Amino acid sequence: MKIDRRSIDRLASLDDESFKSLAMSIASAAGADTRKAQALLSDTALIKRRLASMTPEDAEKLISGAGEEKAEEMKGLLTFVKESLGDQVRITVIATGLGAAAA
Repeated sequence: MKIDRRSIDRLASLDDESFKSLAMSIASAAGADTRKAQALLSDTALIKRRLASMTPEDAEKLISGAGEEKAEEMKGLLTFVKESLGDQVRITVIATGLGAAAA
């Protein structure tokens, strides 16, 4: 999965409620404990600062570190987010090593 700088900046610029809602959806897709995710989201400003300082490569490593199955779930969620937000978020997906030809 490839995430560009513009996508990261746009995510970091979401209002707090939209950011929390999106982060909880991603955490849920990744199989994270809901209570822990909510606790981590208590300091949205800190998370946004860290997100803004992330390189696209850092974001890719974070997502791919979730494992293939969870990464596929997150890819589906991110596709839904992109379709819902339109030009507000730009995500480029590059699939490699999945063992099946793309449709």
